[in-house]
Amino acid sequence: DAGFEAIFVSVGATRPKKLGIEGEDLEGISTGLELLRTVNTGHNVDLGGEKVLVVGGGNVAIDVARTAARLGASEVHLMSLEKRNEMPATDEEIEEALAERIVVHDGVGPVKFRERGGRVKGVETVRCVSVFDEDGKFAPKFDNKKGFIEADRVFVSIGQISETSVFVDCGIEVNRNNTIKAEAGSLMTCLEGVFAGGEAVSGPSMIVDASAYGKRAAWHIDLYLRGEAYSNVEYPGSLPVVDKEKVLARQVEYPGTTIRPGELPAASRLENFDEVQLPLGDDEAFASASNCLNCGICSECHECVNICPADAVDLYMKEEIKEYEVGSVVVSTGFRLVPGEIHERYRYGTAPNVITAAQMDRLVAPTRPYDNVLRPSDGKVPDNIAYILCVGSRDQSLGNPICSRVCCMYSMKQAQLILGALPIADVTIYLIDIRAFGKGYDEFYEQTKAMGVSFIKGKVAQIDEKDDGNLILRYEDIDGGGAIKTAEHDLVVLSTGIIPNPDYKSLFDGNGLESDEMLYVNEPEEYRNPGKTSIDGVFVAGAATGPMDIPDTILHSGAAAAQAAWYIEKMKGRK
Repeated sequence: DAGFEAIFVSVGATRPKKLGIEGEDLEGISTGLELLRTVNTGHNVDLGGEKVLVVGGGNVAIDVARTAARLGASEVHLMSLEKRNEMPATDEEIEEALAERIVVHDGVGPVKFRERGGRVKGVETVRCVSVFDEDGKFAPKFDNKKGFIEADRVFVSIGQISETSVFVDCGIEVNRNNTIKAEAGSLMTCLEGVFAGGEAVSGPSMIVDASAYGKRAAWHIDLYLRGEAYSNVEYPGSLPVVDKEKVLARQVEYPGTTIRPGELPAASRLENFDEVQLPLGDDEAFASASNCLNCGICSECHECVNICPADAVDLYMKEEIKEYEVGSVVVSTGFRLVPGEIHERYRYGTAPNVITAAQMDRLVAPTRPYDNVLRPSDGKVPDNIAYILCVGSRDQSLGNPICSRVCCMYSMKQAQLILGALPIADVTIYLIDIRAFGKGYDEFYEQTKAMGVSFIKGKVAQIDEKDDGNLILRYEDIDGGGAIKTAEHDLVVLSTGIIPNPDYKSLFDGNGLESDEMLYVNEPEEYRNPGKTSIDGVFVAGAATGPMDIPDTILHSGAAAAQAAWYIEKMKGRK
């Protein structure tokens, strides 16, 4: 009647599920949501001296059980179809419930409620063998082992469903589980102009999912109202799905500090509804906050957007492929680093306390996210750190005999940052020799030595790991006449070298860019026309032509830009 052209239905899942067994309507049986609603709206509930049973194994059921314990129940029992390690409640919730003397009966299902004088006196149970079938569908199986749990009061908390029956009369199709049937892409129902989302479509879920449904529905509704194609059109605002395995691998690779808040003693919790977790102290809060940008699941808090001084974070950016007609191209594909596992004897990937300099650079970077040096194996602060230079460079056995030019300097930079963060730490650099060729570089080397960094001229042959995670280095002492020596360190950093980035090979049709003997982009006239390549009008800049540090890369890039500008002007003159 109001003349709306589109409607979005998101009624949630607010109706508690029922067990559907005999005696469920007895006095003394109610839903867990009813108890939580009553308590949280300020009404008094007295369970003093009663034996309470909660049916369910999720977080809400745990909340109900812990609430009942605070309302004076003499005993609180919780029964779950799932085994203890299969319960949908989080481990933290279950552990806190057990600490508050809540008795968990896992792997049992209710058969029927018994009565005494018209009121519940307990529930008959049967052992649950399995909850889901091979396809992951809910299909519990039971054996003949029966039991009985006595209870004066029962709260059923086995989930919620949506109140969607009213929509059937309107012509909207509803699934067997009471969810609304909506198109997967646009969220349009079978009734044109009516869209649906949230728990009314997905079933019980999280608030983050509900927010995502709302944004996606709004975008498709806007298309619909403007008369544009809305069905089978991908919503552009979705963030890429996080790969769980990659996130977990990154957490091992770049360890942070996990701070678990303190808690009130279990006995005192039951006296009131005060917050169980204690607030963090200043030092704990700062340590915990150091992990904040290492997000596993983006909750769209937008703190990364707010904090970035360059406004470089765009959570809604999507990949775009555009075509441009240009007069010249500058290739600047850079380099790659030698993988840390290039030498098995250095134990990278098998000994957790062997890391690469790229990983260390992220740990010590004063711009966060870590700004702290910790051992990956146990999170302890190391006090004896070793660097091994020339890993993968100046190595004939790997076919990479050239010097990477930057490894000596970035290793010394990191050593100075480490001593700034850990003033009493011992830092040792194992080297063939030091290449400090640039302006001010030798002075930087002398400064690093003066700060207390030890430089040992020796080739490391083997790294062995001890039971405590420390590492034994066997090396050839070059200055000591080639004697084989050993040294113990609690963290080893591999200063990996530079190798060509082969991405440039796929940029051009036909034969592509010509490579030099080391597989970098070839400059046929390197000294007379720096930046010129084998393709007319295509120039190359920076480390795509070979190892370079930042100053040389800037100079070389300027030369390539000048060459490209000259070429464009030359071609204009020919038209």
